[in-house]
Amino acid sequence: MSALLSVLIFGAAPLPASMEACSSVEVVDGDTIRCGEEVMELYGTEAPMFEDDPTCRYARMPEWCDSALAERSRDALRGFLSRGTPRVYPIGTDRFGVPQVRILVGYIDAGKYLVRKDLGREIR
Repeated sequence: MSALLSVLIFGAAPLPASMEACSSVEVVDGDTIRCGEEVMELYGTEAPMFEDDPTCRYARMPEWCDSALAERSRDALRGFLSRGTPRVYPIGTDRFGVPQVRILVGYIDAGKYLVRKDLGREIR
């Protein structure tokens, strides 16, 4: 994909090659997406986790391990992204090397949308 085409599709400077190939966004859970084989997380947002997620054993907020709420969050993100063309903006990586991204549909940020719906929380 050319740099110009990348700018037109994603609305940002040219993306790393692994993200340029993303022609569709697949929602994994309320704060995780997949573009091809690459898994990415919403920057600055944490969604509820499914109770069978291994990280729930170590969760600082065990009430956030709620499968019903996690399902609502995932479904809300899917619905939000289906409203238009998602634009993916790379921010960096977390301490584990997972790419962190902002996703906008129109001028609305996906993470902030989930927070407003009480289906996510802002993290820093």
